[in-house]
Amino acid sequence: KSQKICKFFNSVPRGCNKGSKCNHAHVHKSRKDVSNYGLDSKLKLFNAYQKSFGKKLNVRDFQLLQMKSDGKDWYTTGFQCLKENTIYYTSGSPHSIESKQGIFWYKNSEDALKNIFQTILDAFQARGIAHADEGIHSKQRGSYISDLD
Repeated sequence: KSQKICKFFNSVPRGCNKGSKCNHAHVHKSRKDVSNYGLDSKLKLFNAYQKSFGKKLNVRDFQLLQMKSDGKDWYTTGFQCLKENTIYYTSGSPHSIESKQGIFWYKNSEDALKNIFQTILDAFQARGIAHADEGIHSKQRGSYISDLD
């Protein structure tokens, strides 16, 4: 049986006041253009998540999907918050294409992952869970996206 989507979750300004106790699915609707993602988005998100929820994230917590279209591979990513049960999907950028179902697909898995990190980080920042300048330690600044594991 599929779960209905909560009609209050994305409403402004409060959203759903039931939080993780809501009987309906909370699906984050992000803005269409998240083109400002960078290497530090992962570090900021992972640090903010641990600070806010007491849980360490791992790249394996994210669902990476692949499809073939016109002989090319395309990738998208999803994530369900382990504490709040909110579902997040990649959002659009100049590097993506949008399917008829409204899912954004990327030419490589790294861009799909970087996008979801920034999409969730933006949502957390909008809710006051994370701040743009927190979560980056000087020794981590040199990390590369190949460090995703």
